[in-house]
Amino acid sequence: MTFTLDIRPSETLIGKRILIIEDEIFVALDLKMELEAAGATLLGPAASLSAALDAADDPSLDAAIVDVDLKGKHSYAVADILKKHNTPFIWHTGVIDRDIFGSSFPDVPVIEKPTREGAIIEALTQLLAPPKKSNLDRL
Repeated sequence: MTFTLDIRPSETLIGKRILIIEDEIFVALDLKMELEAAGATLLGPAASLSAALDAADDPSLDAAIVDVDLKGKHSYAVADILKKHNTPFIWHTGVIDRDIFGSSFPDVPVIEKPTREGAIIEALTQLLAPPKKSNLDRL
């Protein structure tokens, strides 16, 4: 039996350095396979809070996928580091804390686990896509 993903390379993601912060190995491997199929360059997975804090403190990252709960510890400090470096990221979590997300990270997309195939690719593509030019830009 052969397992293949129906993921095509994304022009927006090819060569982008994406950090995976995830403590569940099978989820991390799924993300890794999807993102590599889309052409991204993967870093991680960072599976503990300390590893995630170190990995996130890299201004050369293009984006990150962040699980909120890392072995029982919240990763909000990781999000603060990413925010400090202006690194866009996506919450990928089964723990939805609307108060924290809404007040501290209102513009960060939240993708709830379990995730359908392609959802992360779509979200990252939108997050990293260059802004569309309007007709006003030509004036």
